[in-house]
Amino acid sequence: MDPYQWWQDRLAEEFFGPSAAGRPVVLYVDNDKAKALRGPDGPDLVEAVQARLDWYHRYDIFDGIFRTVSAWKRGTRVQPPPCLPLLAVCVLAGTLMRREGRVWSSNYYQRLVECLPMPRSTEQESLRRLRMSYEQIPAHWEILGGWMREQDGARGIVTFPDVGRRKGSQSWIVLALSQAIVRERDLPELERFFRSPLGRSAVAAAPAELVSALRRWEGLDTGRLSPPLQEALATARSDRDEILGGILAAVAGSSHRPTIPVQVPGQAMEAGRLGLVLQPKFVDADWGNWEAGWHAPIVDGVDGDALTGAGWSLTVRAEPGLTSYTLTGDLPAVETALVRGLTATGTRLRIAQRPRDLLVAAEDDAAGAWVAGDAVDTDEPLLFVVRDDRLGAVVDAVRAAVGDVDPEQGPFPGWHVLRDVLFTDAAAATAVFDRLGIGVAVRASPRLRLVGGLRIGRESGEGARGSRYLLEGPPDVALPAGFDTAAPVLLNGRRLRPPPTGRVIRLRSLGLAEGTYTVQAGGFTRRFTLHPPQCPTTAGDIEGLPAGSGRSLTVPHGAKVYFLHVDGHVTPVGEPAAPRWWTRRGTTLRAFSYRVIPPREAVWLAAAGSSTIVRQLRDDSPNIGRLTAADAQAWAHFVLSSQAGQPHEQAWRRYQQAVLNHRSMITHEVGWKTR
Repeated sequence: MDPYQWWQDRLAEEFFGPSAAGRPVVLYVDNDKAKALRGPDGPDLVEAVQARLDWYHRYDIFDGIFRTVSAWKRGTRVQPPPCLPLLAVCVLAGTLMRREGRVWSSNYYQRLVECLPMPRSTEQESLRRLRMSYEQIPAHWEILGGWMREQDGARGIVTFPDVGRRKGSQSWIVLALSQAIVRERDLPELERFFRSPLGRSAVAAAPAELVSALRRWEGLDTGRLSPPLQEALATARSDRDEILGGILAAVAGSSHRPTIPVQVPGQAMEAGRLGLVLQPKFVDADWGNWEAGWHAPIVDGVDGDALTGAGWSLTVRAEPGLTSYTLTGDLPAVETALVRGLTATGTRLRIAQRPRDLLVAAEDDAAGAWVAGDAVDTDEPLLFVVRDDRLGAVVDAVRAAVGDVDPEQGPFPGWHVLRDVLFTDAAAATAVFDRLGIGVAVRASPRLRLVGGLRIGRESGEGARGSRYLLEGPPDVALPAGFDTAAPVLLNGRRLRPPPTGRVIRLRSLGLAEGTYTVQAGGFTRRFTLHPPQCPTTAGDIEGLPAGSGRSLTVPHGAKVYFLHVDGHVTPVGEPAAPRWWTRRGTTLRAFSYRVIPPREAVWLAAAGSSTIVRQLRDDSPNIGRLTAADAQAWAHFVLSSQAGQPHEQAWRRYQQAVLNHRSMITHEVGWKTR
């Protein structure tokens, strides 16, 4: 049977069969519901709808489905109109909406693109085509509602709004969202309820009693719930409560449910103020030189506010297209807030966050940093930021779950980080978090990942090409848990050889050239771009850098590096050990650099390695004094080095001659002779 027709029949039976007579019908389809309806042998819902879309239709990619509805109108109309699978996917996208900003439509369409991406195209083009065609969707809801009313309640009572009263693009999505009563953003608050004593007992009760228990739960913060769920809880109605209770019971037993109680930093609303969460964010600026800052997700309905704390102030402002506030003011340092906690009040918002000694952060592309939030996904790398007094316990717990981890110096004195911790099992992550008392929810989210490599950033916005990597450090492809390794995995349309063992396909051995690549496996797509390294001509930068300026300059790792002074004395540069991530990522690069700050009295920087580098830091005539054996040994690498053609050629020659003529050098045996 045609997959689309299979789903049309299955949805008609589930939602509009004889048992729906006289009852409100909510076409609620989330991932778990779709999986349950599909069973072990049924086709995939999203793939069935995708196969019916005409992405190259000039105006309406849903035109093929609309034509089948037109034919249905001329028939007996005994069964529901053949648009149920399409509407179910529209509702599914609504259930995936997260707390990502104040503009519902952009959030919704982003989730719809994830469900129905345009084949062989960009995310931006998919978004444009879906938005343009979506204006046809309300007509399908109107046809379904008209058919239900024709049945006079025998096939269910309509629960979505009247299409005729809905005008404008913003209202088009309201129809689907009215059926998506419980959304992803509701899960943390519901999880707190399910883990409370009242919630634990209510889950085993009848559906309507479960809803009643949620209404009377004292810990409920309705401000953190989506508008449909708030509305459903506002007024008790036995018929709708029965449906909502069934949905809540399904969520309680869902595999997508956060697996621990969520303890959101801060407290509930006070005096009408909504809770604002300042999330610490961390950027590894250079070799573990961490930069810490703040990230503040937008609170629904609040475009901005000014808050005042003890000795500090903060102004938040929502910008169009962004999912987090722009922050200005004299915010406290992240380190201070973690030690002392954080409280502030404004006209509409309030901050109340407790001290913390352990954070779990995930990569946030919008923030361009590791962000410590209240929920994480499996199959995504995590960053643990831990105070030293808890480091041993954290390392033991993480090692027991995922294997060896190497603590690295953290963003503050007395703190360490565990980088790229990866959980593939939600239960294992939950056990670790429970053991450590971390108030972070875990979402089971198997997906295609790019791992390893030398990532240098991520593109976003129109024309984005995904993560960017150095040409010599491409990522590898990690297949999601449960993925059939015999299924095709494509790189720019060419099939990759499956991994002999495990779930990781090595790309670094393919000799990839510069350019953009798309990896496809099953319903997953990831893009990345390879860039050649920009080999700097550091001479200009260094020559313009005065010693004592406090600015750093780059020198090659593996070379012997020295600062040379006006009196001939030499200061060797202590080379740092290679960072652990260099070894872990297993790139094909053989050399790298590090930064040093020249001392005020230095005249020259000199490095002896595969080639000799000499750079002038300031102009000063030589005044060579007594040289130690170590000084002479260092100068031995450079006194015969020609700097012909360099701007500092004459100044360097004067130093060479002064050192060569010095008695300490003439008598020192360094393995070379002067003539």
